[in-house]
Amino acid sequence: MKSLALIVEDEPASVDCLMENIRNVVLIHEEMMKKLFADGAPLPLMMGELLEDVGNTYLRYADEISQRYREETDYTLKSCRKPASAFSH
Repeated sequence: MKSLALIVEDEPASVDCLMENIRNVVLIHEEMMKKLFADGAPLPLMMGELLEDVGNTYLRYADEISQRYREETDYTLKSCRKPASAFSH
């Protein structure tokens, strides 16, 4: 089964681009599932490969979203802190 790694880019993308990629991946996964279920086989090997690919893809997206959130939160916290010299008086 061809991996969807091409859709998940290594470089950070804009939030809009990331959301569009997630939408596209969900649609691709949905179509792949429909085709596998249409074959009528109870649990084809390709189903296991697809589920592994789905899991890995969504984990990469989760990591990227979490990283973005941590970076944004860290930036917000740093920008709200008063300089150390303000407390020395």
